[in-house]
Amino acid sequence: MIDILNQTMNAGSTKGLVFVKTCVVIALVSMPSIAKPAFISLDSTLYGQGALTYDADTGLEWLDPWIAAGSAGYPFRTYDDVRGELALGGDFEGFRFATSDEINTLLFSSAGFNPATAINGSYNLNDIYAADYLTSFFSTTYGLYGNEGDVYTKIIDAMYDSGDPDQPASVWFGVTKLGDDYSGGKLNFYTLSDLTSNSTPYGFWLVRDAGIPVPAPWGISLLFIICAAISSSSLRCCFRF
Repeated sequence: MIDILNQTMNAGSTKGLVFVKTCVVIALVSMPSIAKPAFISLDSTLYGQGALTYDADTGLEWLDPWIAAGSAGYPFRTYDDVRGELALGGDFEGFRFATSDEINTLLFSSAGFNPATAINGSYNLNDIYAADYLTSFFSTTYGLYGNEGDVYTKIIDAMYDSGDPDQPASVWFGVTKLGDDYSGGKLNFYTLSDLTSNSTPYGFWLVRDAGIPVPAPWGISLLFIICAAISSSSLRCCFRF
């Protein structure tokens, strides 16, 4: 449905598109008959296909960690470089570095890591699946892929706001799949004091408020009430699927 939605961009006004995206996302996360998806992948006219991930649990929209680091090509952007691009007119205007609380919510609530096992490195299949799930939505900062889809290593290593502007925090995790065998799932938190080089390389956790409400279970009914209250032209845009 998201692909169909993106195809309507040239058919309606910007206002209509925003309304349609709001309608679709509310519908997807409100339907009581299916499990609510934690993440919804969205395309971006600025950053590319699948570059944004909407977290239905928090209402936040995340930019793929690797985009901020690697979109400018080599040398990779540093923390200070990205911080300068968050300002008005910058490449990432409207985004900000995620906070520690937001990272914890992303990992332990939305993705499903277990803090009792993922942090201390205890082998836990649930944590491995959580890492695999998260790396299926977010671009990796390092990866090795075999010719077959069941052989790969995917790693995300990215920085966020620790609360100290001179010493941001980082977390890296990964998953390796060899046929039916999985490994990984450990969360590695660390700090990085060098803010002017990026040779590892690492990415950045950038986030913004999506402006799309996180609905209550009765949100699907409210959706149609809202649709009924708007103008007929917007209504046609909403249901032109």
